[in-house]
Amino acid sequence: MKNPFHIEKNLSINTKNKKVNVSIQSLKQGINMFEDCFIYKNNIDLKVYDRKCDHANGKLVKKKNKMVCPLHEWCFDPLEGLYENVAIKKEPIEHKINDEGEILFTTSKRQPSLPNLGGSKNISITFVSHAFILIQSEEFRFAMDPWAIGPAFVGGWWLATQPIKSWTEKLNECNFIYISHNHPDHLNRHTLKFVRKDMTFIIPNFISKSVEKILIRIGFKNIVKMNFQKFYKYKDTHLFLTILKSGDFRDDSGLYFTYGNFSLFSSVDANNINYNEFPDQATLFLSSFAGGASGFPLCHDHLSEQEKFSIIERNKRSITAIVRKNARSINAQYFMPYAGFFKELAARDKYIKTNNKKNSVVDYEKQLKNRHVLNVLLNNKFNFFGEKLISKEKLETTLESENPEEWISANIKSETSSDLKIIEYFKKSNFKKDLTLFLLLTDDNFLKVKKKFTINFKENIPIVIKNNEI
Repeated sequence: MKNPFHIEKNLSINTKNKKVNVSIQSLKQGINMFEDCFIYKNNIDLKVYDRKCDHANGKLVKKKNKMVCPLHEWCFDPLEGLYENVAIKKEPIEHKINDEGEILFTTSKRQPSLPNLGGSKNISITFVSHAFILIQSEEFRFAMDPWAIGPAFVGGWWLATQPIKSWTEKLNECNFIYISHNHPDHLNRHTLKFVRKDMTFIIPNFISKSVEKILIRIGFKNIVKMNFQKFYKYKDTHLFLTILKSGDFRDDSGLYFTYGNFSLFSSVDANNINYNEFPDQATLFLSSFAGGASGFPLCHDHLSEQEKFSIIERNKRSITAIVRKNARSINAQYFMPYAGFFKELAARDKYIKTNNKKNSVVDYEKQLKNRHVLNVLLNNKFNFFGEKLISKEKLETTLESENPEEWISANIKSETSSDLKIIEYFKKSNFKKDLTLFLLLTDDNFLKVKKKFTINFKENIPIVIKNNEI
């Protein structure tokens, strides 16, 4: 396959300097974290470092008493002032201490920037379902995270909205598909069965190859792995794009692209996307909005019902606050809530469906009064000319809805995985921690326990014991 993304260059970074003063008395021993820097204090010395990794410009995050880069796991020891992976020294930021006992220094806020060839061009953004988006111009067509049929998470999630009609034809007309990460509501095998096998995929170049392995297993070969902190140009068009890493150690990403004066920034559902370093402006900002994606707190039986509901409300408020802050930081003209249109429909999940309250699009129309919120429940196609939204359309959606019980009965085997597969899965996980996991495999009503395992992760190779062997 000839790579249609024939330009790879370092992502341009605009910096804004900021003067910082911190009371020395407020600092604890060890690492003290700040937005763009960290201060290391011990009984002998005090050093200030920026959080930029000297390898690939990722942002260092705290992991125990070290600073580690989520991109390639370079580990920096602030006590020695050296990276453990290679013999590279990180230079500290110059600082002064005034008479009031404050440490004074200057940090730089980083803002990613893509080429903008200027001019207004026609481009349309179509919401298909959940995180499935179609982007179309006169020069290209591509899709993001297609999920249009079947469930995700082994029947735990189902689409809350029906996809647009002829989604299969429109998806196969695309020049390429972007997959943000390997969760099944973004990399959905049931949907990808309808995609032609010569389709080009662009994916994050994760160390684990978590997305690549699944795509290859399904039968796709035209896979373009994009490095973080790089940008790419699609053929001879005016489309420039970059894939952005989540600000943690998960395999997760978002997308930022420019096309003439139009720009789109999608955080998908990644945590602290690009370490909260955003471009100074975007025409359209896309983000998950609903919440309710975690088994916590509803599946944690040690919590009372009142405690669970209190946590759910707190989490909902937290999500809206994060989205509001990000939309403001990116100076987004328009905001599209997406990647949150799922629901729990299986009979076994009745308790979850009833109590797993989520944010709605209307909540964001109230929260973001100074932004234009694109309500995809009212219109699902948005036509832009440059930075200006010129029209909205309501495309027809499919009428048929899936029956969860029929699907589960037809597609999920009643028998659980073999003992050997379960044991080998954990042994090959390469996970080591002072942690013991008790695994119980049950029926759909969570009443009959079929198998029990104990997994001890303290050793280099996890020790897996079947219950009847204890």
